[in-house]
Amino acid sequence: MKATRKHQQFLQTSVFHWLNSGYNPPDALALNVGTHSLRERADIAAVWFDRRRRDNMKLILVLCCASREECWPECNTPEEIIREIAVLRDKQETIQTIIRKEEPYLRDPDILFDDMAVWKYKDSTNPDFHEVIRRIATLEGILYRGSRMAHLSKPPLADYLYLAVPSGTLFPNELREDWGLLWVQDDGTVIEKRQPLRKKCKEAERLLILRRMLCAGSELAATKMAKVKQQLNEELPLLTAMQKETQP
Repeated sequence: MKATRKHQQFLQTSVFHWLNSGYNPPDALALNVGTHSLRERADIAAVWFDRRRRDNMKLILVLCCASREECWPECNTPEEIIREIAVLRDKQETIQTIIRKEEPYLRDPDILFDDMAVWKYKDSTNPDFHEVIRRIATLEGILYRGSRMAHLSKPPLADYLYLAVPSGTLFPNELREDWGLLWVQDDGTVIEKRQPLRKKCKEAERLLILRRMLCAGSELAATKMAKVKQQLNEELPLLTAMQKETQP
């Protein structure tokens, strides 16, 4: 089914409410936030400030795609590439299991709990692992070239990046490893299928998005004010006539 603007707005509204109604709602939320190019917008931006440290904040951006085709608009053979990436991801998992056994020193010693362990796979001497990683990077470069996801990723414009799609449209092993995936169900419920990896977002990029969030809020306020003025202009003559009729 062809995605429409209505489908896009449904995704956007559902994720907006999901963010705002959680146990830790953001300090600020904005829709249709511009980036370096005002044409390339993030559908949602959210920011959390740390009251104890003014220089510490968490910024996320969300893109909403109502169909698979919207995820890779410039790629001619996305399904073939996605299938190969999925196979490579499975191979990567297998190799990482081997690395954990053969190179235990790559585990971060500061993390004590096994279920929260962090491994420095990039420092591995396993040649198969690096070959798989290079191949995935090449395929993803082809797949996402010219897309909004590529625009937000280089340089990273937020600490965390999410893609929101209708439930079942896209699966975690079909998405870039560093992006989080949100499924939006028909009733508007949002399921976090995969958490994103933290990006190394520079302070200048964060400040850019914060300024754009302010602009997006101003645009929304201006739009609402314009609608109020239009409504008043339409209703004022009627109110005036009614007032005259009630006067003695």
